[in-house]
This record gives sequence, structure tokens and C-alpha cells, in this order.
Amino acid sequence: MNFIKTIFYFFYVALVLLISVVGIAFAFRFFSVNELGELFRLVQSNQELRLIFGALASFVGLTTFVVYFKFRSGMKEDKVIAFDNPSGRVSVSLSALEDLVRRMLIRLVEIRDVSANITVAKDGLKVIIRLVLGSEVSVPEISSNIQKSVIKKIQATIGVDEQIDVAVYVTKIIAENVKDKSIAGSAASDEGQDPTVPFHGYRP
Repeated sequence: MNFIKTIFYFFYVALVLLISVVGIAFAFRFFSVNELGELFRLVQSNQELRLIFGALASFVGLTTFVVYFKFRSGMKEDKVIAFDNPSGRVSVSLSALEDLVRRMLIRLVEIRDVSANITVAKDGLKVIIRLVLGSEVSVPEISSNIQKSVIKKIQATIGVDEQIDVAVYVTKIIAENVKDKSIAGSAASDEGQDPTVPFHGYRP
């Protein structure tokens, strides 16, 4: 099915590009109006060309119709998960869950940066976690811990045992221990030590 959709969109894009090239050629006078008129008269006078032209025009109309409604359906799709409580229906924004997951994971010292994307599928929630990790980590171990923690957190938050699939992508592993430096800086501040500031003691 995906292959058919790919072919479908490929021919549509190719046709749109062809129309664009013809429009540009006409604008820069690569051919005249009379030549264009002769082409249309040739098409109209030949039955086979008329059939080809009609089929092409029908294909353009059909693909435009499909693309339009595909776009509209994507625009109308609400990024929420809804469930029923005894007192009524409850909807939770997926962006709120994404932010919750991100804030939970960014606290881990092994993680330098994190992003979360949650979508609703027929069989439950799909969660994609993208991580930037420090070098002193075990990727299988931390990935497993993250998957378990995310599933537990989301289920506890929405209060239902929704099927949740968590995919973890490690996009980068860096050597600089940024978090340790931040922790050290915070500890120094707590002890009353002044951090190093440029132009310390400067008076205008």
C-alpha cells in the first residue's frame, strides 16, 4: 500500500513540475501563444491524444482531491488522548505528556538533552525519545530504564493501562560532562563561594 502511495505521489509531483516548467517557458517566451494553440488543436483533432489528455486531466483532478483531503484530515487531527471517567470524558493533550516526559528524563545526569514525541495509534500510544548522552553510559541499560520509566509515568498520569510502545534513539554521545559542571557550580554557590565573573569588582 505504501508503494502504491509513493508511485501515486511521485507521478503527481512530476506532473506539477512539468506544468511549472511549461509555465516558466511560456513566461520567458520559449514558445509563442500560436504554438501553444497549435498544440491544443492537434490534441483536439486526434482521438488518441484526446483520450490521453482527458485521462491525464482526470488523474490530476483525482490526485488533487486526494491530497487536499489528506491534508485536511491531518490538520483536523487533534493531538489528544481521551478516556472516560465515571463523571465524564477526559482529554489529555499529547504535548502535555511530551513535556512531562522530557522534564522527567532531563533530570537524569546521564542525559545531556532529550526530546519526546507521542502519537496515537490503533494499538495504543507510540513514544519516540531522542537522546543526547554522555560518554560514560551504557546505552542498553539506560534505554531499558527510560522505556520502563516512561511507560510507568504515562500510565500513572492518565490513570489507564494504555498500551505504550517506547522507541529510544540516541542521536549523539558527547564526552564533556556538562551536568557535573553544573552540579559543581551549584554546590559552590550553596557553600557561599562566589562564582568566577568577568570584570569582578569593576566600577565605572
